[in-house]
Amino acid sequence: MSTAVREILESFEQLPESEQREFVAIILRRAVEMEMLPPSDEEFVWMAEELFLALDHAEEQHERAAASSASYNRVF
Repeated sequence: MSTAVREILESFEQLPESEQREFVAIILRRAVEMEMLPPSDEEFVWMAEELFLALDHAEEQHERAAASSASYNRVF
């Protein structure tokens, strides 16, 4: 992912939800109009890796929250 794309995504995350929805609608309209080739094998691998890293991160956060909650409950 290029620095420019990363910056756009970071900016997107800072938007209020209503503006995020508006942005997504515009991007989807433009994407439909684009002529796109199917992703290459390398692109599929990259997308899968990004997805699994995000899922691993979410799982870690969930496990930490559960462990923190369990230790809190033991104290009280």
